[in-house]
Amino acid sequence: MVQGYTTRKSLLDQVQAGNEEAWREFYRKYRGMIVAIGRNRHLSEEECDELLQDVMRIFWKRMERFTYDPDKGKFRGYLSRITHYAAMKKWHQRGPETVAEECIPEEYSDEVDRALMEEYESFVLKEALKELKAELSPEVYEAFYLSTIQNRPIQEVASVVGKTPNNLYNIRSRCLEKLRAIINRYRENGLE
Repeated sequence: MVQGYTTRKSLLDQVQAGNEEAWREFYRKYRGMIVAIGRNRHLSEEECDELLQDVMRIFWKRMERFTYDPDKGKFRGYLSRITHYAAMKKWHQRGPETVAEECIPEEYSDEVDRALMEEYESFVLKEALKELKAELSPEVYEAFYLSTIQNRPIQEVASVVGKTPNNLYNIRSRCLEKLRAIINRYRENGLE
């Protein structure tokens, strides 16, 4: 459901060239994904903030020798791997084990990228649904959730919530529009 995480090679080139605006765009583009991976690794909010800084620092250090190669996979897969390893290191700092930064592989497979993006998308959807629920009446949210998220048959939902099928189609349409707007706002601003 969440899209818009395709990295332009030109953005990476500008970041490597030291363009501050490009670095800010890079930071805005990926902070939500990094924090979401940290949250899904059960890191505290403080640890997620530290994770974000750690990942940016690691990428900054690797940037001089980094050359994006699409044949190795998508860039976000590479950054997701850095994030995963940094999150595990942060998590293990609570105990005796550590994960060395040097263990981060240079290849960035689509399989890892896909799994991490699915995890991030699930997190974004969950957060967007919480926000949507706060905006709606309990009855409208229940009708939307049952008919759209749980994908129950319209007739069944109509009998449970006491609405006509036409009402349910209208509720679904309006709620999906609001949900898309919330997710688009997350994409633009980064989910924190």
